[in-house]
Amino acid sequence: MRPRHPRPRPLAPSRAQRGVMLLEVLIGLVIFMIGALGLIGYVGRATADSTEARLRAQAALLSQQYFARLDSMISTSDRGANLPAYTTAISNVAPGLCAAWISDTLHAARTGLPNATATCDVVPTAESVHVRLTITWKARAGDSTDPLATRTHQFVTLRPIV
Repeated sequence: MRPRHPRPRPLAPSRAQRGVMLLEVLIGLVIFMIGALGLIGYVGRATADSTEARLRAQAALLSQQYFARLDSMISTSDRGANLPAYTTAISNVAPGLCAAWISDTLHAARTGLPNATATCDVVPTAESVHVRLTITWKARAGDSTDPLATRTHQFVTLRPIV
């Protein structure tokens, strides 16, 4: 018969090494949580930027619609007239069109621009006539947790008509 050798006993950790593994796990969790919090902040900022870009694109589309409507209301014979007559024609049409456009389009719920307002100005110069359309909106307080998102936004279009 062979003599049995007793199994070697696992060595007990020395007193200096007790709790080292727990400390390593805790440090790893802290590093992971810092990374996770950074990722959450990044996603929130990306969402706010995406919302702002969508609202600016909507304002640009509304501006294009206004100028398309203005172009259709000014007759081609007015375009060929001399500059003072054309300036008078634009000055007569643009403000009324702006008021109608604001009531029809801008205040409609489908625009997506919160608390939107608009102003239209005719800016005659020596060589041409410009129409300036300013669309202003302010995000609702509940739309974002970012304090900068509640500031007033503005989209200005200055377009030469002649």
